[in-house]
Amino acid sequence: AMTGGTPNGLTMETKIEEYVKARGGKRVIRKILIANNGLAAVRFIRRLREWSFKHLGNEHALHFVAMPTPEDIQANAEYFRLADEFVLVPGGSNKANFANVDLIVDVAKRVSADAVWPGWGHASENPALPNALDKHGITFMGPSGRSMELVGDKICANLLAQSVGVNVIPWSGSGLISEGVELSQQIIADATLPDAHAAEKSAERVGFPLMIKASEGGGGKGIRMVNNMEELRTGFLQVQKEVVGSPVFIQKLGINARHLEVQVVADEYGNAVSLFGRDCSVQRRHQKLIEEGPVQVCGAELRKELEDGAVRLAQFVNYRSAGTVEYLYS
Repeated sequence: AMTGGTPNGLTMETKIEEYVKARGGKRVIRKILIANNGLAAVRFIRRLREWSFKHLGNEHALHFVAMPTPEDIQANAEYFRLADEFVLVPGGSNKANFANVDLIVDVAKRVSADAVWPGWGHASENPALPNALDKHGITFMGPSGRSMELVGDKICANLLAQSVGVNVIPWSGSGLISEGVELSQQIIADATLPDAHAAEKSAERVGFPLMIKASEGGGGKGIRMVNNMEELRTGFLQVQKEVVGSPVFIQKLGINARHLEVQVVADEYGNAVSLFGRDCSVQRRHQKLIEEGPVQVCGAELRKELEDGAVRLAQFVNYRSAGTVEYLYS
């Protein structure tokens, strides 16, 4: 890492330490492994270079380590050229590189990284990564593994949300409330549908049309819209096959609904704020295409309710870093 001096004669390491100490920080982070590529990595490096120049007087105060694949090297990708150093990792699918928790932890240890930034996608939502890094004393620049487990699962997220007064669309777990953040196996089981027969009984309460969802689904998989009991029976089996082993639940379909999101940022001391919201209703195959902000389809009072609910949820699960709470509005 660079050890260049500063105008007042202090080394950069000392200046960073003083900056952290003056703001009540607990740990100095200087060398950061970027466990991502492409646009995510480029934006991260550029923004942190700007930040370090503004606050520390040197755009190279922080030391970035990239982990490009052979394909990235061959393409002369910008992100690894912007970094201070890089470690070559295997190519192919992201399971061999940016989604490979063991590899990321190994590289972080080899380069003596203070922290790992996961970006988005890949391993960024895998609680195994922060848990593994924590064992080696390396900071994960994101939420804790436990809070990720709590809100990353769709069933648990709905249970926790309605437990802090967030308005949740009717679903198979409606009315179930947890006093604490640690959900009992019983309350989770009560919200989960083990078979098509249980789904039929729940559908009688929720009503049609509805969505069948696998709690571990994503990217358009493990989700079906159904309009009657016959479609429910067929769709339930299809969802089970698409996301094998995942718990399944049902949720009332929001007709002509808007997909609204609230961005929250929280620290490890229980402080959380909302950074307003955005409308992500323009989608194709359940994937967002356009995000518009600020939200214009509802009034100021409801916008505040959505933001306050998102903050309560973040604080309830002891969330840290940036996150998104999603709503359906109709």
